[in-house]
Amino acid sequence: MNSPLDSSRLDPTLAASQLWNSTIIGTRLMQLAVVLAALAALSLLVDMQVARYWHQVKLGGDVRNFFRMIEAFAYGYTVLILIFMVSAIDPRGARILPRLLLCTYGPGVLVNIVKVSVSRMRPSSIDDLNVSVMSTFGALFPFLVDGTSLDHRMQSFPSGHTATATGFAAALAILYPQRAWVFVILPVVAALQRLQSESHFLSDTLSAASLACFAVALSCLVPLVSRRLLKFEAPSSIAEQVISSKV
Repeated sequence: MNSPLDSSRLDPTLAASQLWNSTIIGTRLMQLAVVLAALAALSLLVDMQVARYWHQVKLGGDVRNFFRMIEAFAYGYTVLILIFMVSAIDPRGARILPRLLLCTYGPGVLVNIVKVSVSRMRPSSIDDLNVSVMSTFGALFPFLVDGTSLDHRMQSFPSGHTATATGFAAALAILYPQRAWVFVILPVVAALQRLQSESHFLSDTLSAASLACFAVALSCLVPLVSRRLLKFEAPSSIAEQVISSKV
């Protein structure tokens, strides 16, 4: 016998509707991933100019401090704190943790695989930023050649911080679609911080955002994953369903 609080008793069409919405979201994220990948390829044309700008620009103390502090919102361990804070104030509680954790750290795993497979010098490690953009890249699969994949200075491509921020923002946008536009701010400022600190090139940040959107899109499009996440997040009471719909 079903519990009176069983979410399937609240709305027989809820599961099908949510699965359809998940498919739409996943499709849009996949389209965004393609657009970002194209922009990343095009940005190779201006990578060196952008890097030179951030190398030469003189920022005031408050602005410099802002960029320094904003890094925390894209740092894996700090974001973990934010994830638990979000779950603490959401009516669904810990049931939203699987999506938040998967969407935030899944892209990080994907980005790290690419990072150790494609070596690229960080802007801060280049003495002369007037070199050609292609000279910033090293060997493919450097761990099979000379081990430079373990050298932090050769791990510019793509940006792990940007991927984490993008994945986290995408998860928040899925959970709170009415406020989706607000969460776009997070990956944008995270990417700006990586450029300002000369840790990455513009194409590194755009590539990371593309990979993050791709990874999150898979969590919405792969039926087995999508259904499990939606099952975790399903409201357990009528009151909770009403509250969640207004968040």
